[in-house]
Amino acid sequence: MLFCLTADYTPQALNAMRENPNTDRRAAVEQLLAAAGGKLVAMYGRAANGPGAMVIFDVPDPAVAPAVCGVTVSAGTIRNVELTRLYTMEEITNIRQKARQLHRPTSRLVSSNRQGGRQTLVVRKHLVALCRLSDKAAPQALA
Repeated sequence: MLFCLTADYTPQALNAMRENPNTDRRAAVEQLLAAAGGKLVAMYGRAANGPGAMVIFDVPDPAVAPAVCGVTVSAGTIRNVELTRLYTMEEITNIRQKARQLHRPTSRLVSSNRQGGRQTLVVRKHLVALCRLSDKAAPQALA
């Protein structure tokens, strides 16, 4: 499973990199990911909110990604971390197919009603149940 981690370096990390500008952050990330059973896909520097990094990695277990994130944060080298699950286009296609299987026809919930050349949606008793409106209040809520 692919993940994208974006983060800003802490002042301590920036000081350490300034003192040793040849430090290989990529090797450190690869080592951590390998220990977790994952692999590095790409790593970039970024300057959006200050000096930071964007790391795209692949792990077999989705629980590994937040664990990797926690280890790096606890080391005190990064902050303002965002972890995002990335999907391949094949995975997106599978998600769309599952959504189609789960989709129920909405004709039971919504009916179309043409009045004065304008299409309005009239939501039936389900809106009343959801909103806990009385039968008289429901049409007023839709107006």
